[in-house]
Amino acid sequence: MKVNIEPVDVFPGTATQMEISAVSVGLGQGACCTYSLLNELDTVLKSDTAHLTAEQYEGWGNDDEYFVEAIAENIGITLI
Repeated sequence: MKVNIEPVDVFPGTATQMEISAVSVGLGQGACCTYSLLNELDTVLKSDTAHLTAEQYEGWGNDDEYFVEAIAENIGITLI
């Protein structure tokens, strides 16, 4: 899932999109994902992993938007 973000400087450019490409779930335990920050040309500037907090995991349910918003919050990115 790819979403637009507030521009953020990420060497060697400016990221304007975040893409979550893989999610791993430990049932009853938590979830993590692989995310990428991309520029306007869809070039990956950074890839990393991020985790939901225990509280976020309990609130997730099956809402993908909730998951994306929680990850963005955890890595300090603002969605637009």
